Amino acid sequence: LERSEHQVHLQADAIVSSLQQVQGDALYLATLRNVDALRQETSADEAQAIVAEIEQDFLVMAAVRPMYRGIQLIDSTGEEIAGVEQVGELQVGVTAAEDRENYAAAPYFNAVMEMPIDAVYLSPYRAEGIAYIHYAVHIPGGVLLIDLSAGWLLCALPIQPVSDTWAVLDQDGRLIVYPDGFRPELVTEHIPTMLGGGSGSFETSDSVLVFDSIYPSTLDTEGSGAPQFWVIFRQTPSAVLYSAVNDFYRLAVVFMVGAAFLAVALACIASLVARHGI
Repeated sequence: LERSEHQVHLQADAIVSSLQQVQGDALYLATLRNVDALRQETSADEAQAIVAEIEQDFLVMAAVRPMYRGIQLIDSTGEEIAGVEQVGELQVGVTAAEDRENYAAAPYFNAVMEMPIDAVYLSPYRAEGIAYIHYAVHIPGGVLLIDLSAGWLLCALPIQPVSDTWAVLDQDGRLIVYPDGFRPELVTEHIPTMLGGGSGSFETSDSVLVFDSIYPSTLDTEGSGAPQFWVIFRQTPSAVLYSAVNDFYRLAVVFMVGAAFLAVALACIASLVARHGI
């Protein structure tokens, strides 16, 4: 059990480390000189030229980050100013002006706009059956949005087929990432136990769940309310988790029985020697 708890904690640290990489990219993009220049009063032609420069910077970032599905710069009204997106396997392209979206009605956009500058709001979603995460940063004049692959965060999980189940929840108990064939109804009743913001473990009738909390962003600032957190958990059948212990007990019993027989044999030999001599 302690080994399982240690492994879950290591995976939680790995996810935090991956999200810190996204955080660094978001900070870099948000402080680009051309992004700041776009906030100044410019003519339509100047603004168009600056947007083109921003799109090129976004393309460079997306090209070296294949886990990013898209990067968008959104103004305070929800209008997409500039954006790039995946257009094929390992290919990214600029979002055409006519295809740009308005995010004014998006819950994550409104949520992050109500938070202080530099605060981050993360929201899971699925597209074409694949799990992604909206990584939205409130910047002066709007929002910088990075859509990243949720599966990328768990690419190094030590999953043992049929024996282990690893998954990630958000603080509302919604499953963000889970393996194919996973049956959420099997853990639904246990989810509230894992949403306290801490770590721990508990047993069910046939398995052991070990969990740890993840705080995805350090960009949140004072006054933005309670920080967002996720929960990573590992569900392992009790028979599998305690198999080593059971094997130890079985081996111990064998040794004890063997020692008892040896002691009886030695006692018999000693008795015979005492009676009849060597």
